[in-house]
Amino acid sequence: MARGLSDVLHHFDPALAREPAASSPALPDPASAVARIAVPAAPGDLLRTAIVWNLAVELRRAGGIPEVAFRADPQLGGDAATAGVGIGLAGDGPTALDTAVERATGRAASGDGTPLVLAALSPEDTAAPIDLLLLLVGPDAESRARAVEAARLRADAATPTPVGVTIRGARTVGEARASFEALARVLEAEGEAPVRSYGLLVDDLALYRSLVERRPVGFARPQSLATRALADVAGLLLGDLGTPG
Repeated sequence: MARGLSDVLHHFDPALAREPAASSPALPDPASAVARIAVPAAPGDLLRTAIVWNLAVELRRAGGIPEVAFRADPQLGGDAATAGVGIGLAGDGPTALDTAVERATGRAASGDGTPLVLAALSPEDTAAPIDLLLLLVGPDAESRARAVEAARLRADAATPTPVGVTIRGARTVGEARASFEALARVLEAEGEAPVRSYGLLVDDLALYRSLVERRPVGFARPQSLATRALADVAGLLLGDLGTPG
């Protein structure tokens, strides 16, 4: 594995670091000036919609210039604009992605951060050109099976894409680690590129509330575990995709 969950746990809690992180080869340079991250999410998947939106806010706070592409309008508003997050919207996934990339390319001229696009696409739409497939995976076997299927659909695309995994909803670090390792074994056995960990997210309830309140977790609950976890995932993403050329 290029980077396992154990290698990044020190970002989330220094007490969890037991050994130095394994070396991890850099991701390929993005094909354009804008790094494109796709998150498989079925239409109506409110949890993944909440994660994508909140993660975009944390990417902006960490120095990125994110645009967000959704398959359909999640009716978000308010503080997303305050955080510098634009939302590219269109009738289908690939078109929304193109819209967001165009907007991010325009904003890149400002030079005040790393331009990138975070796109919540249905699994069937992930054949669009992207630089990282980010799977948001629960600790259960059903969630892992859906993630494997999304990765298989991406494997049929013309250009191989690195696969990243963020575990969400685990009750313990051990449960999160077991889920990540089980998924990585399956994907790598099928010939996927080495799987890279993007940590874990906690407190799904706070993420759901962010949609209901239409206010990012980082603004409404800046000291919460959910905010800290989102910020750490954002930092890992910027570290890997923060130098598009």
